[in-house]
Amino acid sequence: MSITFADDGPLWLELIRLFLAPTTIAAIASSIAAVVGVYVAWRQYKIDQKNYARLLLPDRIEIIDAVQQFIGAVFRDGHGRQADEKPFLDAKDRAQLIFSEDVVADLNEVYRLVLNLNAAEAIVQNPDHTGYDDAVERSYQTSKILIQKAGEVTTKMREEANVAG
Repeated sequence: MSITFADDGPLWLELIRLFLAPTTIAAIASSIAAVVGVYVAWRQYKIDQKNYARLLLPDRIEIIDAVQQFIGAVFRDGHGRQADEKPFLDAKDRAQLIFSEDVVADLNEVYRLVLNLNAAEAIVQNPDHTGYDDAVERSYQTSKILIQKAGEVTTKMREEANVAG
C-alpha cells in the first residue's frame, strides 16, 4: 500500500483522511480488542486461582489435623506408634499435591525426627543397655528439635491454608 497525497488540499486534511481510512480504524479497533482480551484473561486467571485455593481448603485442614494428631500422640506417648503413623503418612503424601515443597520437606523432617526419637526411646526402655546415657540425651535433644520443627510446620501449613481461604 502506498500513501499518496492530493496536491489540492492542506496536509492536515490529508492526514485526517488517512487516519479515518477503514484499514486504519480496523487496526486500532483490533488492537484495543486485543488489550481488552488480555485483561479479561488475566482477571479470569486470578479468579480461578482463588477458587482453586478455596476448593483445596478442606483437604488442607484435614491434613493439618492429621499432622497435629500424630505430633500430639508422639508427645503424649513419648514415641510414635504404628497406629498413629498411617494417617500421618497418608496426610504427608497428600500434602505433596497441595502444600509447598517447603512444607513437605518439613513434614519429612518431622517424620525423620520421630523415627530417631523412637530409636532412642527403645534404648531408654532398657536401663541396662550400654548406650543408655547417650540414648537419654539423644531422646531429649531430638524431642527439643521435634517440638520446634512441629511448631514451624504447622504454622506454615496454617499460613498456606489461610492464604487459600
